[in-house]
Parts: sequence; structure tokens; C-alpha cells
Amino acid sequence: MSTDAAADADRWSLRSVALLLAVLAVAVVRLHLPAYNASNLAVVPDSVEYAVSAERLAHLGRLDVEIEGRSYPPGIAPGFSALLLAPFYAVAGNELGRAIYLELAFALLALAAVFALARRVAGGGAAAIGPACSRASRCCSTRRSSAGRGRS
Repeated sequence: MSTDAAADADRWSLRSVALLLAVLAVAVVRLHLPAYNASNLAVVPDSVEYAVSAERLAHLGRLDVEIEGRSYPPGIAPGFSALLLAPFYAVAGNELGRAIYLELAFALLALAAVFALARRVAGGGAAAIGPACSRASRCCSTRRSSAGRGRS
């Protein structure tokens, strides 16, 4: 491939940008969860430890989880809580569910990266399908794993 052809392949057309924005808009609609609903921390104990330890670090200066009045270190690696969630809670306040917006932002970045990679490898049409396939594979693997446990 000549350098001119390679440069043309690297340029993003208006159509590609519009397609990326459409993919991200669909993702926001599908993935959005209000902070109030996210504050239920349904995935126990992981979501509780991540959210509570980060909120306590941001507002109390301690990376711990309090259970029945006693402080315990979190049972998870502190990287995500200390480096990403704690600064977010310091700025956004102490409502635990607000971290869902940070997670949504990272999900959109991941989908944009899949889009860009698929566009680079297979072209524009595949770029729109790439993020959908990554999302569909997650849904199918979740259904498959829960089907073995008798859940619907």
C-alpha cells in the first residue's frame, strides 16, 4: 500500500464519525443506568467493596470497609478504587451510585476503541458491527453461564 493510500485509510470521513456517534448513542441508551438504581450495589461483595472503600478513601482518607462497626481492609486490589473511583467520589460527592457514570464513560471508550480497530482492519461496515458483536458476546456468555444454574 502506498503512503497516500495509507494516509487515506487513516482519515476519518464524516460518514465514519457519524457511524461512530450512532454506535455510541445506541450504547448510551442500552447501557445507561440511573445512579439511584446503581446505588443498590447488586453485585455483592465486589461492587460493595469497590464503591464503599473508594468513597471512604475520598471522604475519610482511609481505604477500608466498615462492617458492624469494625474497619477491615478491602478484599480486592485497591487500584481501581484508589486510582479511579476515589478521585471521582471526591469531585462528584458521596452518593455510591454516581460511579456508574464513570463506568459508562469507560464502556464508551472501549466501544470506540473496538469501532476504530474494526474500521482499521475491515472497513466502515465492520466498524459498526464490531461493538455490537462485543456487546452480544457478553450477553450470550452471561445467558449461557446463568442457564447452567437454573436461572432464566
